[in-house]
Amino acid sequence: MSLIISMHQLALLRKERAGLLAELEAAEAKLSATPELTAVREAQAKLNEKNAELSGAEGALRLLAVETFESGACDKHPVPGITIKLFNKVNYDPAAALAWCKEHAATFVREVLDTRVFDKIALDLPGAPVEKITYSQAYIDGDLSGYLEETA
Repeated sequence: MSLIISMHQLALLRKERAGLLAELEAAEAKLSATPELTAVREAQAKLNEKNAELSGAEGALRLLAVETFESGACDKHPVPGITIKLFNKVNYDPAAALAWCKEHAATFVREVLDTRVFDKIALDLPGAPVEKITYSQAYIDGDLSGYLEETA
């Protein structure tokens, strides 16, 4: 196929695309003027605001529950609907861990330390340069309808 023919075909495709874009813009303009679409957009905006409010409230409640638990003021079930769970993660200097593994556990060493595997068993390796950190996380039950009945 010659360059001239290819250029012609490309020009036609671009012209057809421009026409389709114009049709789409006209259809969107017509649709955006309908009361139904306006109502949908308003409902979406309200839902987005409520989702942000809910997310903030859940985060604040989780933080309060963890702070209350960590202060010793309650057990892992501070109130019905909230459970505190404890998680462990390892904390270490990757360079020190790599050096230690090269000497004591070479199977975890490729070109770099395989942190995915090392993280899982680091606490079980005697002398590994790791620190166990336990942190709390609050989970809120999905069904809080009991609270709506109590406060109504």
